[in-house]
Amino acid sequence: MINRMKDRCRLICGSSDTDCFVMSKNQLNCIADLVINKTTAISMMLELSLSEKKIDEDGEAVRRAFASTNELTNWIKYLQMVGGMKELHSLVLGSDQNEKRGEIRYPLPEAHADRVGISIVDHEGMIFLRVLNFSQSGVRFVSPAPYEVGDLIKGCLVSSNGSRDDTVFFKAEVRNCRGSAGGYAGGY
Repeated sequence: MINRMKDRCRLICGSSDTDCFVMSKNQLNCIADLVINKTTAISMMLELSLSEKKIDEDGEAVRRAFASTNELTNWIKYLQMVGGMKELHSLVLGSDQNEKRGEIRYPLPEAHADRVGISIVDHEGMIFLRVLNFSQSGVRFVSPAPYEVGDLIKGCLVSSNGSRDDTVFFKAEVRNCRGSAGGYAGGY
């Protein structure tokens, strides 16, 4: 087990024999990688338990544990994206104090605005939506065209980090949409 941990650290930090616990982006990536992998394993086990209908009086506790591990994973991924706790605090913790939703909304940092977006197909062809923020169960976006509440949209979330592109395909129901500066702000 320890050798596997060292191998993971070497993949992220390189082959340096220096002390791993230093203030650096590599340390942050290492911690994020370890936490994401552990919480993903927990989430997969909980999801399997839920899907196999092995739920009794502890079912609600299992659901809360599942949601908590997903939220922890999202926090760590977002921390990895923004690069530091000060940035995380100003973007998420300081901005969510009056939020009534049960999930944390993560604003897309401006530094990533040109690398993350949503492409959807509608009656006029391919349209690009700019991501404003996201949570465990939805995305807030800006569109050049309005959508009606209840519209079903199909598309893909595209992320490019320079070395590779990641694409996630989805179907979603529009929950809200209203005019705003630069288009229409909506969410699903």
